[in-house]
Amino acid sequence: MGSIDIDLEVIINVQQPNASLYNFEGYISFVQNGKQQTQKVPIDVKNFLFKGAKIKNVGWILGIVLYSGTDTKIQQNGSEGRFKVSAMEAKLHKMIIVLFILQLFLTLICVVFKILIDGDKGKKFDGFVIGLQNFDDYKIDIWELYIRYFILLNSLIPISLIVNLEMVRLMQAYLIFENLDLKSKQLNRKCKISTTAINEELGEVEYVLTDKTGTLTQNKMILRGIVVGDKLFGGEFLVEESGEK
Repeated sequence: MGSIDIDLEVIINVQQPNASLYNFEGYISFVQNGKQQTQKVPIDVKNFLFKGAKIKNVGWILGIVLYSGTDTKIQQNGSEGRFKVSAMEAKLHKMIIVLFILQLFLTLICVVFKILIDGDKGKKFDGFVIGLQNFDDYKIDIWELYIRYFILLNSLIPISLIVNLEMVRLMQAYLIFENLDLKSKQLNRKCKISTTAINEELGEVEYVLTDKTGTLTQNKMILRGIVVGDKLFGGEFLVEESGEK
């Protein structure tokens, strides 16, 4: 094969990287003697070659890399798997946030009433606990007092509830895995548990939709028989009786 020398200078204007697989617009301007020509050649999605595509039955081509790395349309369409959260767990998270805010508010009230009610007596009592000889030199640290009451009120947040919920989900996953009714008889494989975060929503499923008929029907085409002329080969065909004699 001989080599071909091509002296070509062009300016390509294209749209910004986007995730649309069926939309691509731009144009090519040729440059001659250092000057850009006014004539512009439009290019569209038919001139665009996606990452990973292959070209066959051509002698040679001229190609230019327009998008690379994360700017390719495949990378633009790619998305990370999101963490699944059930409706009950989402409500639980909101309740914990409300309880945490309530704990901060109650702690502040306790600190204020501690200072207003105890006064000097509270200062002397705290100094006695610490072991100071001169109680008058001791100053109450507001932040230390706040943290102290915050720790005392930490039982408002039900940590044990979250632990028990995870244990229940783990037990449910085990029961689903050992359920013989969910075992594949063809593959001799038990039910696969990918996540335990949405166990409680399994009972809410009413309809199962699929965009691929082969997912449920397997799309197996089996040749039962064939008729050539007036002869039947292979199988038997059922003919509905019309009722006429």
